[in-house]
Amino acid sequence: MGQGTITEAVMFFDQNHVVKEMMYPEFEAVLDGVVTISDFRNQLVNAAFVEIDGQLMIRAAVLFTIDFDEQGNADKDWNIPLQHLVYAAGLGPDLGAGPIKLACRSQCPVSWHQAQMWDPDMSPDANHLHSLKRAAESNSLGILIDRSYVPPVPVASITAPTLSEPPMLDDDVPTLDAALDFEEPAPAQAAVDEGELENRLSKKFQAAHRNKVANLIKQQRLQIATLKNRFKEEMVQRNRLFQQQQEKLKAELESQRTEMEAQQRQNTTLKQTMKQQLDEFRRSREELTRQLQNIEHDEGQDIASLKAQYEAEMAERLQAATAELQEQVEVRDVEMAYRNELDGQMQEELEELRAKVEEYSLRQSEDVLEDLSHKGVVFVAYHPGVGHITIPLRDIPKYMNHTMSYVSGKCFVSEEIYNQWLRHYESPNCDARTADGSRCGTRLDRVDSPGMYTEGHSNHCEKHRGMSAVEVVKAARQQR
Repeated sequence: MGQGTITEAVMFFDQNHVVKEMMYPEFEAVLDGVVTISDFRNQLVNAAFVEIDGQLMIRAAVLFTIDFDEQGNADKDWNIPLQHLVYAAGLGPDLGAGPIKLACRSQCPVSWHQAQMWDPDMSPDANHLHSLKRAAESNSLGILIDRSYVPPVPVASITAPTLSEPPMLDDDVPTLDAALDFEEPAPAQAAVDEGELENRLSKKFQAAHRNKVANLIKQQRLQIATLKNRFKEEMVQRNRLFQQQQEKLKAELESQRTEMEAQQRQNTTLKQTMKQQLDEFRRSREELTRQLQNIEHDEGQDIASLKAQYEAEMAERLQAATAELQEQVEVRDVEMAYRNELDGQMQEELEELRAKVEEYSLRQSEDVLEDLSHKGVVFVAYHPGVGHITIPLRDIPKYMNHTMSYVSGKCFVSEEIYNQWLRHYESPNCDARTADGSRCGTRLDRVDSPGMYTEGHSNHCEKHRGMSAVEVVKAARQQR
């Protein structure tokens, strides 16, 4: 029997819950601007185009996004061929009626529509596809159920009968013969060989098991692809947030630096002003001293009192001016110290923020690597001298941070010897220096194993093997 009438519908999500459902013709009216959806004003909504059969089972799903304006009108430029995507979509999880056809961001048959698609959350506690299944089964759209449709009995769920005890089947359930697609044997064929029957049943069960395993593998690949896309989007968002915070802190630092430079210029101006005033006081004092000398010459008896009065007055004025300027300089120095301290604090905050972002990125990367390791992913690397090596998850940080040290440890040699051997392996020529300072360059037999490499022997030709650099130079000069 067929799968019955197919109903096309559109369901809208709020996080992982279906909040609104409508038939596809109603959705076309929304796209044409005939109907508005006030609940989605100024929102970018995740939606799903689904095909539902007469038994309220989902057969296909296309996960897309659509934008609504301030009045609740759909984006006029939105144009995704939903029905074409269903036709070209790949297989997805089994929602009760076999693997559905699924089109999403990680599994989009038309690449230029990928930006307007989204990936479902397939975790047990928040599964978008299960929400679609529950919404279809609730039948809020009032789909007519096809009562005449009898779903096929999965071959994997049929238990093979024994010859002594035939299975008891209801009238409404397909018999074993119907499930296996062969007619009831004639009376003349009643004595069918039991081994042949078991062999046919075994092939049917094996085919059903292979299909089930293949569907599980496809579902796991889809889930891994969605997790990778989500991780990339989170990292892009984190990096964008970090860049914004970094730009903000840089702007604040630049502002503080500008203010500090202005304070420094102001302090320099004050010091110059104080110096000018001190020079003026000095000149005035010299002038008054000359006047006192003249007065002393004219009026000897009043010199002492005038001199004392002058010195006291000058000392008082000089002390007052000096104290005022000194106080201004101290205030500026305190402000500069505060600015420097605030600048240091902001630098520390910037470093802490950068460290937190790096730590979060490392933690996210470790979580993804651990998840991939649990799913059976093996990390393999190739290096000369050791070949392909399998790297355990716990050694990934060590391998990333100290690659050469890790590889040399696998070769049972030191990192220095491994690097010397690697240079010889890549260029097996004599490294000895001639009298003019150039390399000998004689072609050598390559040593394929780092453990068999000996510096001064494996990288020198027969002529220079065992000779020091001084001896090589002397031998070259003698040959001349």
